[in-house]
Amino acid sequence: MIVRSLHDVEASDYFVDWGNGTSHRLLTAKDGMGFSICHTVVRANTVSLLQYRNHLEACYCIAGEGEVEDMAGNVFPIRTGDMYALDKNDKHLLRGGRDQGSDPR
Repeated sequence: MIVRSLHDVEASDYFVDWGNGTSHRLLTAKDGMGFSICHTVVRANTVSLLQYRNHLEACYCIAGEGEVEDMAGNVFPIRTGDMYALDKNDKHLLRGGRDQGSDPR
């Protein structure tokens, strides 16, 4: 059984500040489960060009808002309760929404 908390991860190498946000890597490939779980916070008013070449990813918004744009220029607003999946190792732009003054943890 594997049990980890955000607090535990913050004090380890599994906490990553990637510039435009942070990622708590709660479950990684090293755990041998065949999938990972991350708690990611995207900083407000940021734009990140991202592409995950080695894995697929699904993201679920638990708080706040932003948008994701594919390389064809299609923009998808993301709000609390929305999900998007990068099912083809899609290169994309991730935009953090406006500053709402609180960390959604």
